[in-house]
Amino acid sequence: AQITKPSSWKAREKLVLCLQDGCPLVVEDVRGEVPAFLNVVLLRRREEEKAFLFMDKSVSVHQDFQLFMSTPIAHTQFQPATYTVVSVVNFTVPLQGLDEHFLSVAVRTQDPVLEQERREVLQNVTKGQRSVDAWSTKILSLLSESEGNILDFSDLIESLCEFRVTTEQIQQRMKEDTERLAELEELRNRWRPLARRGALLCTVLSSFADIDPMYDVSLDYITELLQNAIQGDAGDRRPSAAASSRPSYASARSSEESSMHESHESSSERPPEEQSGEAEVSAHSEGSASSPGLEDEESAAAERLQHLTRQIFATVSRGLRRDHRCVLGFLVCVHSERDVGRVAEAQWSCLLKGPRALEDISESVRALGIAEVAKTGVPPAETPDTFYFPQTLWDFIGVMAIMLPGVFAALPAHIQQHLDAWKWALQEEPVPLEPAVPPNSPWAKPLDPFDKLLLIRALQPAMLPASVGRMVQTMLGDVVLTEQANLAEVVQECGHRQPILLLQPGLDPVAQVRAAAEEVLGTSEHVEFLCLGDGQGQRATKLLQNSLTLGRWTVIQNLHEAVDWLPTLEQLVNAICSNTKLKVHPKFQLFLTSASVATPIVRSCVKLVHEEPAGIRSHLRDLLTSVQPELESSSRSVARAVAALSVFHCVRRERGLNRGVSDPAGTQRQFGFACQLLRVVEEHWESSVQPWRALVELPGLAYTGELEDLVAARGVATLFARFLNDEVTSDGDYVFAKGYILPAAFGSSTVDPDLVVGPMPTMDSAEILAVHSYNLQTAQLDQAANMIRLLLSMRPLQVTVAPARPAVGARTQDLLEVLARVAGELPPVDVFQITRPTGQDGAVSAFLLAECNRCEAFLTFLRESMEKLQAQGQGLGARDAESAESLASLLAGKVPQHWIDNGYPTALPVASWLVHLKRRVEFLRVWYSKGVDPPCHDISHYFSPLGFLLAVRRAASRRTAVSVDEVTLVHQVESLISDPADLLGSPAEGVLTLGCFLQGARWDIHTHRLEFAPGEAFSALPAIRFVPMVGAAPNTNIYTYSCPLYRTCRRPGPRGAARQPVSMIDLNTVVPPEVWILEEVSLVCEPPEI
Repeated sequence: AQITKPSSWKAREKLVLCLQDGCPLVVEDVRGEVPAFLNVVLLRRREEEKAFLFMDKSVSVHQDFQLFMSTPIAHTQFQPATYTVVSVVNFTVPLQGLDEHFLSVAVRTQDPVLEQERREVLQNVTKGQRSVDAWSTKILSLLSESEGNILDFSDLIESLCEFRVTTEQIQQRMKEDTERLAELEELRNRWRPLARRGALLCTVLSSFADIDPMYDVSLDYITELLQNAIQGDAGDRRPSAAASSRPSYASARSSEESSMHESHESSSERPPEEQSGEAEVSAHSEGSASSPGLEDEESAAAERLQHLTRQIFATVSRGLRRDHRCVLGFLVCVHSERDVGRVAEAQWSCLLKGPRALEDISESVRALGIAEVAKTGVPPAETPDTFYFPQTLWDFIGVMAIMLPGVFAALPAHIQQHLDAWKWALQEEPVPLEPAVPPNSPWAKPLDPFDKLLLIRALQPAMLPASVGRMVQTMLGDVVLTEQANLAEVVQECGHRQPILLLQPGLDPVAQVRAAAEEVLGTSEHVEFLCLGDGQGQRATKLLQNSLTLGRWTVIQNLHEAVDWLPTLEQLVNAICSNTKLKVHPKFQLFLTSASVATPIVRSCVKLVHEEPAGIRSHLRDLLTSVQPELESSSRSVARAVAALSVFHCVRRERGLNRGVSDPAGTQRQFGFACQLLRVVEEHWESSVQPWRALVELPGLAYTGELEDLVAARGVATLFARFLNDEVTSDGDYVFAKGYILPAAFGSSTVDPDLVVGPMPTMDSAEILAVHSYNLQTAQLDQAANMIRLLLSMRPLQVTVAPARPAVGARTQDLLEVLARVAGELPPVDVFQITRPTGQDGAVSAFLLAECNRCEAFLTFLRESMEKLQAQGQGLGARDAESAESLASLLAGKVPQHWIDNGYPTALPVASWLVHLKRRVEFLRVWYSKGVDPPCHDISHYFSPLGFLLAVRRAASRRTAVSVDEVTLVHQVESLISDPADLLGSPAEGVLTLGCFLQGARWDIHTHRLEFAPGEAFSALPAIRFVPMVGAAPNTNIYTYSCPLYRTCRRPGPRGAARQPVSMIDLNTVVPPEVWILEEVSLVCEPPEI
């Protein structure tokens, strides 16, 4: 066979020669797409043409020609047309093969003599079997050539006699070898748990490439981790010198055969009494050698296994992002427990699929579970309390009772019978991995950790991520999931030939690499940086070659910007890593950075992720530690002001993250916050009469001075006034919130960060964040949903509780079902194909007519998009990136972003979105058919709510003959109107609108004021009357809260016009408006989930 690569200039010549001579051709290093010159051959082979035109020549195809292609990229996604002309074979090693591989590695590392002896015995067995097969072939050949009486053939008779004697000897030796092989396997089984754990870790790690190609690892890398972990174990666990110097089995066997006769004679000369006595002593010594310390050996083996897991996990997890790090630890725990049977498939299915887990069990198992639940009382189909037990969670509780009747069969009935006790338990402060259950319930006793997770997902789903993290630390030992590795330590550990891949989303690695160089080399002058782009490949190659000789640290950034240069870099990296003849300066080090790109280079790199700290506690510790030397020489007032500002800065940052707002530029600016914090405070503290006000308005601190969003600026200023005031510099303790205290001693006798950070809780509360509890819970629920979605996408842990559809095509079938269901729910396109009667021609009517035209165009777009997606789902067309994203979103129950961009913003799942779309179309169709403005508008049904309010102002401008800029809208909440049926006609003045929903509060229809709504997410606001008025309207209320009106409940992004609200609605309140500002109470013109 001939071997070539697509980049080789001889590839086409070898292809032509192989085509004509019928020689197999192996094309290596095929990435993503099949090369064009191979596509010509594949298409011709499919058409079964014996000759075709190739490179302007007629080439004949030999019937024995075969083409093989291989790719070094794991999980490569080829184009659909490729699969029609080639047969794709996945050579991924299964779990059983990995088990044997790592067992061989473990034994070879711990006891190389034992592994060598086993190899020799296997060779002897194989050699003996081949000898028997050769003799059998020879006898059969002689028998086939013989004619007449076989007794007349002396050669045959002699061969048969020799065959009988020889095979008896060979079989005897093979029997001895087989027995010895069994003994050796029993000895090797001592390390099988280590090997099994290594195979499980390899399976889990390889699946992370499905999440991000940058996580791809090689089998050699994991093997090296296993060897290093075993070699780093305690010295007393390693084999002794006597054990490692014992002779091999082959030499011992030859010496045994040579001395067999002598030992037989000597034993026959001794009396029988001595022989029996020696046998008894031997048996006693063997028994005494195997019995003592058995429990110690088992505990030592368990400790060794735990140490191995922790060491490998700590090494690998530093190359994963924080949320993925927790998922890795959880998968390691679950995979290990499932392997030994401590976690059942039904438990795993319940955790992953929730109420849909019933699809994975057979009808008989389901019937048995229902029978067990019926013994405790048939629970109602509807939830007993929609607030504490939403319907989806209640359905999940019923599924748990059916699938796991031994633990949860009585749970639904117990909740129904003791509802008040369960409500009281759910109101208590949540604790990770401790489900909120009544103290006297059957589930208050110690439960299996996985059963606790199931209860938490059913009762407190927001606590699932924190509980998973606690479970990982409990089962894997003292594993730190949040702290990040030191780059300098990683450099010293991996060596100068090992490249380091820095995964730093949104962060510049320059400062981090320079700091590591200062620590390792003593200077940062020998560090070279290069950002790749068009035409930078040759420059990067030259830089690498010079750095190899001169011993410089080289940082090559943005590999994804130079995809064409990656094969050259791959050759250089392979040469640096594996070519020992290549001279590499001992001070050389290569660093790489890249966005997500599929390249084999990542498999050869040590990965290191650097992220900003998570949580107020971690971030505050970093900030105070960075300025601690300067604070020691500062005054008490400045030190406490810096500490308070640091707390405020961390709180503001966490509030933004909990709303889903991320700004890489702002994050980069925040990381420089600590460097300028002390300088800014010292400059303005003594010189300003109102230092706090001066600090909050400074653009250099990235507070209100740099905020384009007026609502956000108002919130920051209010938050600043609550957390920072003159009491901070007083003599006593300053309490920010429960558990968050600035001690009086800070700034006076010490500036130790642990004095402030130590007593703080690990989980941020809604009080310190100054947000509504619902907002914090929503963020935690999003984290839990993302974790479940991530676990479902992991390939090695697919649920196999009961046989269902084949794995191949199951996802496609699900996709086709979803597409068919969505297509059937879409409204028809021709709803506006009717004659519109003559009606009003005002500004509002013109706006409504434009809305109908836009709705009709959007429905047409949806139909065309669905037809395209259905065809691609059936494999009738190639999928582009946009279609792939749309199909993935629909399969996950989300509205595709492509639809949102062409329609209107939404935060609803696709099922609720379809219901709301039908209502929107029906509302516009009714108006279009009547031609008269509705007496009450539903602002949630408009594509442009801001355009509707502008149309109202424009209509008033035409009536009063004034500029539209002089017309303002006065807001009056009509508490008695909550439904269009409550109206008898159109209002005499202004317009009435419904469709607004309060988030984080409710409207009291009796006092006509805002009021608190503990635990309530959304509440419908009665009708709002928008009354146009020229000039500003007088405000007679003591407190008025200007509530922002947004399109959806999802907080907008950090930049752009979408950040600004549609309008500010004045709502009466009996408490200062600062209370609602801090809790971020807002109005949304989209209904909650339907």
